[in-house]
Amino acid sequence: MNSLKVLRRRERMTQQMLAQIMGVNRSTVSMWEIGESRPNVSMLIRLADYFNVSTDYILGRRIHLLPAEKELFEYLDELRNRPGGKMLFRLVKEATKEDVERAVKIIEALKE
Repeated sequence: MNSLKVLRRRERMTQQMLAQIMGVNRSTVSMWEIGESRPNVSMLIRLADYFNVSTDYILGRRIHLLPAEKELFEYLDELRNRPGGKMLFRLVKEATKEDVERAVKIIEALKE
């Protein structure tokens, strides 16, 4: 389950940190990551909820997306990994259409 390792590293977590959060041993996380074992269904759901991904993603199943959907997910992933990106995403999520339009104008002005 290489996807679990990717998610854990993206969050700058050690195996020990994830193990403590999930209530398992570090060796259990290690075995999940190298594919020697798999989490049970309830643990799989907890992992997916914690990392805000689907259980299919944790299991390494790839979902076929339309080009526009793929582009959107790439933008969201890039935004999430940028410093301050999560904060910006939360602000946009709560913003009105007018707020977003103003923010875009400000960002465009800053780029000039």
